[in-house]
Amino acid sequence: MRLPFIRAALIVFTASFCMLVIELVAGRVLAPHVGVSLVTWTSVIGVVLAGISAGAYAGGWLADRRPAVSTVGWILLAAGVTSMAIVPATALLAGEEGLLSSMGIATTLVARVVVLSLMLFFLPAFFLGVISPLAVKLAVSDLDTAGRVVGRLYALSTLGSIAGTFTTGFWLIASFGSRSTLLGAGVVLIAAALLFGDLLGRRGRVTGALVLLAGMTYAITHTDPVLPPVRDPLLHAGVGTIYVTESQYYTILVERTVREDNGSTINALHLDHLVHSYSDPHDLAYLEYEYLRTFYEVVSEVARRHPAFRLLFIGGGGYTLPRLVERDHPLARIDVVEIDPAVTRVARQWLGLSRNGRIRTFNEDARWFAMRTEDEQHYDAIFIDAFNDLSVPYHLTTREMTARLRRLLRPDGVLAANVVDDYRRGRFLPAYVRTLESVFGEGHAAITLEAPEDTESNRSTFVVMAAQSLPALEKAYVIPPSDLRRYLAERQPIVLTDDYAPVDNMLAPLFSQRFADEVRP
Repeated sequence: MRLPFIRAALIVFTASFCMLVIELVAGRVLAPHVGVSLVTWTSVIGVVLAGISAGAYAGGWLADRRPAVSTVGWILLAAGVTSMAIVPATALLAGEEGLLSSMGIATTLVARVVVLSLMLFFLPAFFLGVISPLAVKLAVSDLDTAGRVVGRLYALSTLGSIAGTFTTGFWLIASFGSRSTLLGAGVVLIAAALLFGDLLGRRGRVTGALVLLAGMTYAITHTDPVLPPVRDPLLHAGVGTIYVTESQYYTILVERTVREDNGSTINALHLDHLVHSYSDPHDLAYLEYEYLRTFYEVVSEVARRHPAFRLLFIGGGGYTLPRLVERDHPLARIDVVEIDPAVTRVARQWLGLSRNGRIRTFNEDARWFAMRTEDEQHYDAIFIDAFNDLSVPYHLTTREMTARLRRLLRPDGVLAANVVDDYRRGRFLPAYVRTLESVFGEGHAAITLEAPEDTESNRSTFVVMAAQSLPALEKAYVIPPSDLRRYLAERQPIVLTDDYAPVDNMLAPLFSQRFADEVRP
């Protein structure tokens, strides 16, 4: 093979590899600020494709006017610099006090995700899109073999994309975190510019080789996600951030804060944008959220029927309620399905989850767990604590999933889930209730909340229950059955199915209210 083709092949493979690294990491970068949803991935993929398309057009123009190796080098350098800039630009733009929030720009979920995607990922995608036309121009020297050369370069470019996809999804993010992965992609592109771009001659190639060697050495010797060191200025007062890590699913943060009722120190678990749970190591009975108190009232009702009951929790988080049930009910058997093993590790390290207790954890997707669990009529109650206002795993909301969970329940078992929505205008809450009724039967679902006035709020947390015999709750406010029938008749909700469950679009309006709450003085 000729040297120009080998150079072009290495360039397109590297560029495509890094492009897919950036595209996959993009979702993790945006997650702490806008959640991970269909809206997020639609925007990321659309913006990246737009950048590549514009870059390919510009690259064709540039290839006819400056078909030089140094041109490719400068483009690779620009791609590397803009890739490394994603991390600081995210903090500048998307943080709670970032420019978008402070200037009141892009206040809806779709607008915020699209604007952030454009500002963070368009330029790296554009510069990487420029490279292929330039590489083809440098590699083709004979029109008689142009088709063969272009085909091989396209194949190598695709192989680079495949390699970038699998390497990022299965190793890079889990081992180094999204920030270090992005910085690593930038380093690789800058090293490629020096090695193959003829920017500084032999000195540049030596420098590029040293940069690449240093990066590979770092990758071999460091296998844990690396995030900025925790230097919370509030820690001197006994509160503040005490731990940060990044997993394949979340940016996980543990914050030391204080209880509002007595001022004692507690730990708060943050998963991406959401404060998921509060844990008081000295008072397991402390339940910050009302929906957990409603869940516990359901547990108490189940315990009166079957003292040796069995529970399934979908979503572990801080394991707040499972740990309380473990303490108060010595005959109970408790299973927790938590998709992220890093969350379980954090709960054990910082939130008081025992390694030797009666809580069994299954670190896998809840749908997969339900599919492979063969025992029927197994649980007295199933609690779903995996829904929030910006990111709902739609495959856990459907009629098919509900039917599978129904088979896991005993005849008098209860299914309960926390749902965040706007009661008056929201679309997800009534659709989920209708979906439960499609499995359990009309009149066998209920909505509970802390107080009747919560139905007037723009965003409230509800507990939706379904059972053949609904538990009688004394502390939570249960919407009267006649009001619920009228509510569902007025809303005419759809039944969520595996084929059609537009949950992300249903919940998108809540982002505007979240934004308004954050910026309201």
